[in-house]
Amino acid sequence: MNRLSWLLQLSLALFIGFAPIHGAQAANDKAFLWRITQPESTVYLFGSIHLADRSFYPLRANILEAFDQADHLVVEINLNANNAITIQEWIGEHGRYPQGQSIKQDLSPETYQQLSDYLSKQGMNLEAYENQKPGLLVTAITSLKMMQLGLSPAYGLDFFFLQRAENQKKNVLQLETFEQQLLMLIDMPNPDLLVQQTLSQLTSIEDFMDELIRAWKLGNEQKMNELMIEDEFEAHPEFAPIFDRLFTQRNIAMSKKIQGYLKKPGSYFVVVGAGHLVGKDSIIDLLEQQGHKAERL
Repeated sequence: MNRLSWLLQLSLALFIGFAPIHGAQAANDKAFLWRITQPESTVYLFGSIHLADRSFYPLRANILEAFDQADHLVVEINLNANNAITIQEWIGEHGRYPQGQSIKQDLSPETYQQLSDYLSKQGMNLEAYENQKPGLLVTAITSLKMMQLGLSPAYGLDFFFLQRAENQKKNVLQLETFEQQLLMLIDMPNPDLLVQQTLSQLTSIEDFMDELIRAWKLGNEQKMNELMIEDEFEAHPEFAPIFDRLFTQRNIAMSKKIQGYLKKPGSYFVVVGAGHLVGKDSIIDLLEQQGHKAERL
């Protein structure tokens, strides 16, 4: 089963959240939290969910304690209100086809018709989307589908910690820029295959998300890695360059920044997509290769 279109989101903004759970259970969720300590610094690494629902709260007590005692919050990108406006302006300038062009030129007639039929069934018009670059288009329609499942960025863990940081007047740092993330979406290879397989898998997204969120709540690193990376590599080796761009290269860059934090006095609570913390060449793996011991909490 191909999941590339979902992973475009899950790797950039891990939009996961399904299978409602009562608050008491949520407080006991194992989730994904590590700690690396140095003589003068501490880094907490938390595997995030960017789009969820209220059933994910309250968070486990030691997660909140780790955050509250940290001097800095570190996120992939700081999606505050000002950035949101800038991002929309950037997408308008860089994420759309030039005038007179559209996604139709990058799709086979069959795939283009499938896209039109899908959007029509969803009560949407293809004309509203066909000038978006393929990576942005599949992210948009997948996001809409997931929000139909009752998920909302207002309950996302990044947003939760950004709000908590604002209330506590914490310093907020970011590992990447929104330009870096969006450029990856815009420059996706093989747009016809990407759109085609996105459409074919949207019908089973609910089952996949159910598995993924169960793995997160159980803190099951192996299952998370299988769902997000290993199964996909095995089924579709042709996507290796995309995964290298979405995961490996970003993990390398982010781990270098985190190593920089470990050389400075203070404590940092780092929030990244959970897929970046599991498996070979994950941020955890790369930091341990550099001699840092990551303690699972």
